[in-house]
Amino acid sequence: TLVEPEFNKEALNYLLELGVPELGAKHALLKNNQNPEISLNWYFNNAGEPSLLDPIPKISSSTIKKKDNFEACGHLISQMLEFGFTT
Repeated sequence: TLVEPEFNKEALNYLLELGVPELGAKHALLKNNQNPEISLNWYFNNAGEPSLLDPIPKISSSTIKKKDNFEACGHLISQMLEFGFTT
């Protein structure tokens, strides 16, 4: 079964509140590991791209991670690096 990818709701709402159209916000999040700050910059640098008007590609429902699996969030990793943690 093909479904739309899951999006980080906080990241998506952040972009929407800053005036990014929903479809553009979703494309930006997909291309930037759902990192809201990087996605915002990416969107404004690519806002004229016709591909931002394309529908979000569907993915297989079997590729969606279950909630009990660990998934690193890009924006949290960025915050940890800002606090001095290293990789």
